[in-house]
Amino acid sequence: ADTMADKTPVPESALKARKSLEEIKAARTARIAKLKAKSSSNKKEYFKRAEKYVSEYRKIERSQIFLRRQAKEGGNFYREPEAKIAFVIRIRGINGVDPK
Repeated sequence: ADTMADKTPVPESALKARKSLEEIKAARTARIAKLKAKSSSNKKEYFKRAEKYVSEYRKIERSQIFLRRQAKEGGNFYREPEAKIAFVIRIRGINGVDPK
């Protein structure tokens, strides 16, 4: 059972390198597992948020249809709300000095 391979001394530098590689691998696997868990929870959060937006837009659309029908029943017209948008332009003078 005693063979020469069992008694062959291994250089200390090789042992240290092996040990540090194992530590690096362990840290890497732990980090990857942590990132996967976070990514999974983030995906769920993003999906919930998207569902909320979809339901919000559906609700708005249904209310628009209701208001249109209500106006039509009463012999009126329904005016669609316009998009809310604003253009903001910041004017900057020469050399960072505000224009007078």
